[in-house]
Amino acid sequence: NIFHIWLGEARPDPRGLMDMAMKLCRTTQIGYFAFTRDITVSLKQFHEMKPGKKSITHWVPTDVPVKV
Repeated sequence: NIFHIWLGEARPDPRGLMDMAMKLCRTTQIGYFAFTRDITVSLKQFHEMKPGKKSITHWVPTDVPVKV
């Protein structure tokens, strides 16, 4: 199993992350896991929207078509 953990905080507590990682290793059958802080990427301007760094005015308007 692979488990991806999205963190909701810009600066999570390192001791809390270590405690969570140790509990995952000791009490579950999860073979691989990763911690990632929450980010949003603007498809139009190709830059990150980090929590507390930029306003939502940089988001792509709903009337602009986005090619994937």
